[in-house]
Amino acid sequence: MANILIVDDVYTVRLKIELVLRHAGRHTVRSIGSGFEAVEAAQQPYPDAIVLDIVMAGMDGFSTLQQLREAGITCPVIAYTARRERYEGEFCERGFDGFVSKNDDIDTLLSVLRSLIQPGSERMRSVAKPVQLASSKLKEPGPNGRPERFFQTPALAVR
Repeated sequence: MANILIVDDVYTVRLKIELVLRHAGRHTVRSIGSGFEAVEAAQQPYPDAIVLDIVMAGMDGFSTLQQLREAGITCPVIAYTARRERYEGEFCERGFDGFVSKNDDIDTLLSVLRSLIQPGSERMRSVAKPVQLASSKLKEPGPNGRPERFFQTPALAVR
């Protein structure tokens, strides 16, 4: 059972993720509504992973991640955003361990979480490799006519 922290300024998004995670894996899940709260909430108990919205009022996800790292929080952090195309290139560069679009199926988030954490682990950052572009190549055009980029996480390829 993993301890997962959800940070999103939209209550219904937090509730949806929280319910799915509790049902799917019997995880301990805490959810909060701002980046400011995230830094404090991540101190105790230490999360195995954080699901972090990018576009939030007050402190955005990039600034929140920076504050978390400066506070010594080293667990995997997954960017969870509706604006994937806008920030896609920045996620890896800015230190996120993975990312999932809010437009993706919720099972995608579950798969990414499973790939980055192992039950009972306290600090998975040491075993989780950062998400990287798989050979920096674009795949054939997808259903929308645009090329799809593939990002590689441990044992999982995520579109």
